[in-house]
Amino acid sequence: MFMVKSEYANIMNLVKVRIISNRKGILWFCGVAAFMFLFSLAGTVSGIINSEGIQFFNVTDFSNTFFFGLIIAFIICMFLYKQTNDNLSMFPQTNNSRFISSQIMNYAIVFFVGLVSLVIYLLYYGVIKLLSAFKENVYLALSFDMGFIIGGFFVFIAYSFLVVALIELAGAILRKWTYYAGAVFMVLVILATTNIGTVAEYAPKTLAFLIREPSVGLFLAKAAALWLAIVAISLVINRFTVYYKTQNTIKKKNVFIVGIVISTVLLLGVSLLAYSDSSQSVSNGIEYTDDAQSIEMFVHDFFAEASEIRIDVSHLPKGSNIKLEGENIDIIAEGTTVVMRNRTQPTYVSGTDALNDLQGNTIVVKFRPPFYHVNGIELYGYAFPHMTAYLENDTLHLDYSIEEAHVVVLRIWGIARQFESFRDKGLVKATSLGYSSGGSMNANILISVE
Repeated sequence: MFMVKSEYANIMNLVKVRIISNRKGILWFCGVAAFMFLFSLAGTVSGIINSEGIQFFNVTDFSNTFFFGLIIAFIICMFLYKQTNDNLSMFPQTNNSRFISSQIMNYAIVFFVGLVSLVIYLLYYGVIKLLSAFKENVYLALSFDMGFIIGGFFVFIAYSFLVVALIELAGAILRKWTYYAGAVFMVLVILATTNIGTVAEYAPKTLAFLIREPSVGLFLAKAAALWLAIVAISLVINRFTVYYKTQNTIKKKNVFIVGIVISTVLLLGVSLLAYSDSSQSVSNGIEYTDDAQSIEMFVHDFFAEASEIRIDVSHLPKGSNIKLEGENIDIIAEGTTVVMRNRTQPTYVSGTDALNDLQGNTIVVKFRPPFYHVNGIELYGYAFPHMTAYLENDTLHLDYSIEEAHVVVLRIWGIARQFESFRDKGLVKATSLGYSSGGSMNANILISVE
């Protein structure tokens, strides 16, 4: 029989004791989470109130931060498992009740951390929405969707449960075959590290059934089945683990030392092979040309999707000279490219030489607004850049305007971006981790005459 009736009572009593003994750690986590939340929120609110122009606020995805924090915390707890059990040794318990109560406690912590992540997100969202009611031009870049909030919570729980189960399985194996398992794990880690490219290529393929599953329902079913299987294996291994029996320590230490030697040899061998391959590689140079035709093609492509204003100048005599003036814009530099500035940023005007010695019947003014993305979010779409152009007598007037924009990217459940039902709805940014940006913060105007 796997468990006797008295063990059920032991499990519940041990869970209660674990909650009490971990109360200080839970309070520490709440304090750190509250500090992180208030510090981030204060910076965002202060930036919105005190800044002008185009501003971007990339708020930390606390669910991602806490997820990786859980991994570190549970790995540490895995190595402190025996010490924790020793502290609880005065309570009635068995090998099973100790292990299962530890599991229940860990999964309860996962639920609690998920709820804290959700509460932080909802509070942050509420404050920004309230601020936008009193201050104009405050935008939340990502949409609020209750289905995503609830579904993402369960996805977070599922992934966290799997991580906890794997850590507990590793702990059970290490406690059962301490030095043997340690040597094997060390060899595997070093092999994975030295072949990180291969691991990065094949690991996603191996786990594709889970991490690339597009359906939330199927994902949760697969995750539950896999979790049950890992937990069952852990329980069986732990059931037959002997903690306090005298063991041949010298023999196990010898196995551990052999594992270190083998790992070192593998690490050096792979490193030497990698160096040999890299020393024989030859880089191919790329030649670039900078001729007039290339520049013309670049300009054509750059303004390919630009809006344009066409102004009839057929009434002006050939050879006329058209002046250029800015409405609410100061011309701060002239030459091949005219630079104008309003209160926000420069605007570059090219092709102004076509206004001298006029040889056509139509002035074409092409306008390409600023385009700058941060993590896949286009900032200037919230600032509504706009240009007008008109001819008065022999003067071409240009007016470029842009509104202020304070764009807040408030994220949660970045781990749930794989699902079809959450795609293309503005719920998650381009990547779950990292930071990317690019584009041009300046408006560009091209003048030509046809």
